[in-house]
Amino acid sequence: MLYGFLRGRTPAAPFQNVTLKQLTTNSKAALATLSPDGKLFVYVSRVGAHESLWLGHVGGDEPVALRTPAEVTYRSLSFSPDGGSLYYVAVSDEYLSGTLFRMRVLGGVPEKLRDNVGVKVAFAPDMKQFAYVRHDAEKKISSVVIADTEGAGERELVSRPDHLPFRSPSLRGRRTGRRSHWALSPTRAARVLRSSWSRSPTAR
Repeated sequence: MLYGFLRGRTPAAPFQNVTLKQLTTNSKAALATLSPDGKLFVYVSRVGAHESLWLGHVGGDEPVALRTPAEVTYRSLSFSPDGGSLYYVAVSDEYLSGTLFRMRVLGGVPEKLRDNVGVKVAFAPDMKQFAYVRHDAEKKISSVVIADTEGAGERELVSRPDHLPFRSPSLRGRRTGRRSHWALSPTRAARVLRSSWSRSPTAR
């Protein structure tokens, strides 16, 4: 089941004056993301080896199926800033190394944006760029890559030997002014790196 936390109107200290609301009525929900306006949410429903994508309404309307059940794993669910599009990573026999897709929240054919992104991506605030971890078995390195959401441009932000790989679930990004801050956790140490969103990546 999924639950949402709704703050009261009056200012309060963290975790005080909080309302808990149940958003789904079964135990099949495995992953979810909330729209920027807080009115919609998308979640993964898992039954055995099959997963599907559903659009739910915080107000309580019936959920709508976005992707029918299939032998696929969904990760990195993210709404666009305007709430009109959904980004997600799919991993399956067809997309073994993880593929990033975009689709309209109200339905439509998913658009494939990029292959080989693993299972976790982190977006810039404007969703024009994203970062992911790439493992190169031939070169024996683990790299954090910044790529354009539109087009093929990309650049490596930092690389490490593959025996100290970057962990995709630890990849986080935020923006302060014109600078972005990436928090990255390799196996034995944590580092914070900075890069500019205004600098467009170029293909290598």
